[in-house]
Amino acid sequence: MKLQEKIKFLRIHKGYFLTIFFVGISTLVLAASSEMINASVDLSAWSGLLTLLAVLSVISLCLYLYLAEKTKLNNLLQYLFYLALITFVACLYLTNESLLPLGSEGGRLGPSYGCFDQPGGGQICADKPVIYLYPTETKNIKVRLDFNGRLISTYPSISNQNSWDVIANPDGKLINKADNKEYSYLFWEGRQYIHNYDLSSGFVVKGSDTKDFLQSALSKIGLTPKEYNEMIVYWLPKMEHNKYNLIHFADKEYTDNAKLIISPSPDSMLRVFMVYKKLDKPVKVTTQALQPFNRHGFTVIEWGGTEAN
Repeated sequence: MKLQEKIKFLRIHKGYFLTIFFVGISTLVLAASSEMINASVDLSAWSGLLTLLAVLSVISLCLYLYLAEKTKLNNLLQYLFYLALITFVACLYLTNESLLPLGSEGGRLGPSYGCFDQPGGGQICADKPVIYLYPTETKNIKVRLDFNGRLISTYPSISNQNSWDVIANPDGKLINKADNKEYSYLFWEGRQYIHNYDLSSGFVVKGSDTKDFLQSALSKIGLTPKEYNEMIVYWLPKMEHNKYNLIHFADKEYTDNAKLIISPSPDSMLRVFMVYKKLDKPVKVTTQALQPFNRHGFTVIEWGGTEAN
């Protein structure tokens, strides 16, 4: 085709190109809005529909170009190359730098099995919160998690009502009723739909001093050696090789987005959620006041954390 013929062709058949444009824009808008949509919405169904629309649009366009206009093979390949390039860029965005098909596991439009943090707000990972139950006597306990986000993993597996039914012993040993197996605690991990945590208060700690700081701070907050050692073992490899760490212990900004509804109700509950940010050099922050915790009666303890970028 000559240039004038191509221009005329584009004017006459602009509907096909507008279809491709509409599908592409719709996909990107859905992907962007999925960051803020409540986790109860099944985005995989939308991604499947968009995939089908995109495939049908591309096939119809290619057939029309080839059959109706008798486009030469090299021109057809040229159009396919451009479409492939657009698809590549769209997949790169939708899968958060992972080249996965639309609707597959991973990425922005499907179930996600990793955590990330977005500057200025967005999805933040609640990394390995574990829940210990210490009743005064062996009893049946139901723990329901009301999480403002998307669960990534649970152990033991959580029910469809986002709850665990267990038999808890005073020493913390749990028997999960669903599989009749023994567990030391309840584990969950997920993405929170919240803004970044306020790191204006906290502690700036050298990476090499992280272990000593956490042992002291977590003990002061109220964790037992068994509990804070398990927390430190998980987080220390992520923190000790940084030059500095800004460490903040979140309160309602975490618990309001990950509520625990426990029956029967505990007499005392401590939820420790550490937010840290790695630093190349120290910064000035307000020293955070750490309040001691008094255990009494049926006690529930939780620890977890996240890295802020």
